[in-house]
Amino acid sequence: MATFLDLALGYAEKIQEALRKDRISTRGVILSSYNVKRTFTYSALVDIIQNIDLLVYTENSKPLSKEDKDRIYGLIQENLSLPRNFSITESIAKASNDDLTDLISTIDNMLKGGSKWNRKS
Repeated sequence: MATFLDLALGYAEKIQEALRKDRISTRGVILSSYNVKRTFTYSALVDIIQNIDLLVYTENSKPLSKEDKDRIYGLIQENLSLPRNFSITESIAKASNDDLTDLISTIDNMLKGGSKWNRKS
């Protein structure tokens, strides 16, 4: 069984790959509410949230508690060096309601090197 850290590292790698692709595909592009939903990073974040929402405990097949989901999100955030005030779940929830301001800013910062993944590349 994968640990929360194992899961978070896998999700962080997925975001890393999305950021790498977006650095190439969005070079010179100003992100907006119109085009942010077309980024690999946005798609990866949505996919990760959907995956985490479907996780179950192996011993009883019950869905993960909100606290355990939040632990995974926290570990993802730590491994990407995201700003402390950035919430993956909150940003995607806002995005689904067309309030993309925070998410656009965060993805733009990540693409410009605001996450440790970009500094490694």
